[in-house]
Amino acid sequence: MSTYLTSGFVLRVRPWREHDRLYRVFTEHYGKLELIVASGRKIVSKLSPHLQPFGEVEMMVASGKKFDRLAGAR
Repeated sequence: MSTYLTSGFVLRVRPWREHDRLYRVFTEHYGKLELIVASGRKIVSKLSPHLQPFGEVEMMVASGKKFDRLAGAR
């Protein structure tokens, strides 16, 4: 599994499965990405406060088969 660093704007947020969230992010180098944030809907989530809609975010993304996963944000 490879990871990469990028920055972008959060375009859309929607629930995904039981505790996860699916984010649509636009980046300059990779275009539009669909990212899964594991446990993003839980109260103790450390990534959700950094990923507000229409906010700019620096991310570390882990490549996956169907969806990429967000590994870190600031």
